[in-house]
Amino acid sequence: MKLSVVLPLVFALFAASENANRNCWGDGKCQQHGCQLEVLKKKIYGKKGGLFKIWKEGTELACCGDGEERLCAYTEKDMSMTDVTGALVNLLELGCRRCGQYDGLIIKA
Repeated sequence: MKLSVVLPLVFALFAASENANRNCWGDGKCQQHGCQLEVLKKKIYGKKGGLFKIWKEGTELACCGDGEERLCAYTEKDMSMTDVTGALVNLLELGCRRCGQYDGLIIKA
């Protein structure tokens, strides 16, 4: 096989794996009305500990809304406030309104 055929395939596979943990997907509850990512972001920003606070994997960072409108943020790995802040900003830039996943941060209904 020629390198010109293999190289684009390698780049496509790498890009797909890089974007696999960056999305706005979720279950059906993510498509309902309720607490929005922007509100959850403000709750997380209000947490004490500063930029160097570290949250362990599986930590519930914050929740908003009740019942079917509930939305919560969790860490999927150890993350600093700087990591969480960057992930939240990137989810909003992706166009996520309610649910999403970005580099170790997961927002789910």
